[in-house]
Amino acid sequence: MVADNLRHFDGDHDILGGFVVMPNDAHLLVRISPDRTMLDQCCRWKHDQAVQVHSLLGRLGHLFQADSFDRLVRDEQHFRK
Repeated sequence: MVADNLRHFDGDHDILGGFVVMPNDAHLLVRISPDRTMLDQCCRWKHDQAVQVHSLLGRLGHLFQADSFDRLVRDEQHFRK
């Protein structure tokens, strides 16, 4: 479900370079459109994912933690590390 959600936005405003989904975490490389901020896009992904999970499980409430560990890759050298 998480992978499908990430693929859904690929090419829309973002370019998804790759991702890994784990039981309690996801890591992805994505180029965000210049008209968006990383925070806005993360909120959009998390919101859409929460709606799908809650629908599947038939429940309400918070799904994600309030904190986030987003990291920007600033150049090719940083990407390679």
